[in-house]
Amino acid sequence: MVRGQVRRVYSIDSRKQTMTSSKSFFATLILVGTLAVCNVGGCIIAAAGLIIAAIAEEKQSDLQQLAAELGEFPANPCYRNAEQTAAVDDLLVQIRQLVRTTPEPATANRARDLLCSHAASGHIRATAASPNGQINISADHNTLSVTTDGNSAPNRKLDGHRDWVTSVAACDHNGRVLSGSWDKTMKLWNVETGECATTFTGHDAAVSAVAFMPDHQRAMSASVDGSIKLWDLDTGQCLRTYAGHLLPVWVLSIRLDGKQLISKTEDGEQKTWNLRSGECLETIAPPKPATDEEQDDEDDDAEDDDADVIVEPVTINNTK
Repeated sequence: MVRGQVRRVYSIDSRKQTMTSSKSFFATLILVGTLAVCNVGGCIIAAAGLIIAAIAEEKQSDLQQLAAELGEFPANPCYRNAEQTAAVDDLLVQIRQLVRTTPEPATANRARDLLCSHAASGHIRATAASPNGQINISADHNTLSVTTDGNSAPNRKLDGHRDWVTSVAACDHNGRVLSGSWDKTMKLWNVETGECATTFTGHDAAVSAVAFMPDHQRAMSASVDGSIKLWDLDTGQCLRTYAGHLLPVWVLSIRLDGKQLISKTEDGEQKTWNLRSGECLETIAPPKPATDEEQDDEDDDAEDDDADVIVEPVTINNTK
């Protein structure tokens, strides 16, 4: 009986040791596998980082080259011939594509600035009028000129922006005016006093479009970085940010009921927004420029149409 008990105890201890050894073996395998996966994952992450860095460096180089080529043409579109205008348009298409594909935000922002500086190179002045026609406003550099009460010449100057004014808006309510600028701010002005009532800050790039909401208590601004913001005019607080555009937004159009907004970018992309929820309801892609092959096909079709034209002789009867 003693020997049997000893053997039984020995066999139980042996099983425990075997099970412990098995657990240790499997734990070691799991640890080794985990380390291997981590090493592989680390290598993949490192490789991805190198690829992204290489792409970013390539995009930076491309942007420098595009900027240099763009600088070879007259800044003012009025001084370009048709061939130069076509070349500039082609360069702008490439810059827009670079904004969409670069992984580095800094490069994308520099590309957007290049697009906007080109837009401003034509000395385009921002102008607006209130719905009742009592306030007319125009911008020249960082100064606003206001014409009120049917005067034929500006009777007030509004100074306060530190850079070019890009957009203005006027409303009938209390004679107030909005202005957006390259200094990344939007300002609310009191036309009667000529003073800036509120300066709205929050955009990371130049403000490219401004608009009053129908309730006159809120306003909207857009930026060259593609963002759109809704502001409370009384408190100066940003109520909501609408993100979705990649290129500079130049047009803001608000429905009279204040429920929807239409925004349009520099390349013609158009979005419709639900102002309350911030949801983008519809996106209309910009028109794609015709490729060389498509242009050649159009030219061939035009030649074929010309060839199909049959000129029939006309007989004139001179009867007396």
